[in-house]
Amino acid sequence: MEGCVGGLPSFAISQVKSRDYSHAAKFAAALARQIVEHGLPPGTLLNVNVPPGEPQGAQITRIGRRTYTAAVVEKLEPRGRAYYWIGGDEQAHEHVPGSDCDAVFDRRLISVTPLHLDLTAQELVEELKHWELPGLVRD
Repeated sequence: MEGCVGGLPSFAISQVKSRDYSHAAKFAAALARQIVEHGLPPGTLLNVNVPPGEPQGAQITRIGRRTYTAAVVEKLEPRGRAYYWIGGDEQAHEHVPGSDCDAVFDRRLISVTPLHLDLTAQELVEELKHWELPGLVRD
């Protein structure tokens, strides 16, 4: 995201529970070449998730929904100091066709999800301007 914020064409790549990075590396190199050739719109980046083992292909996806446990897990970093992982382990995901979760976990595909940095719920902006909020400045 930092590259995207800085105006650079960017992507993030993650891999599910595997130490064999060969498939992720091969896909990342191919994706980088395509980004150089085609570019990306300003304020967007690609989020890539790679399943464990050999992927069965790739799919352009949208964000899925995962359910996490409501846990705070204490761990130790290499120097012996405690740090805290909030959210616990992933528990489940919704089975929604076309989602990154469906592609990676159910179909063993590499998912490529275009993301936009502007997370504003545009459909609510005008509605919220009519709420009675203390000190609300109405343009």
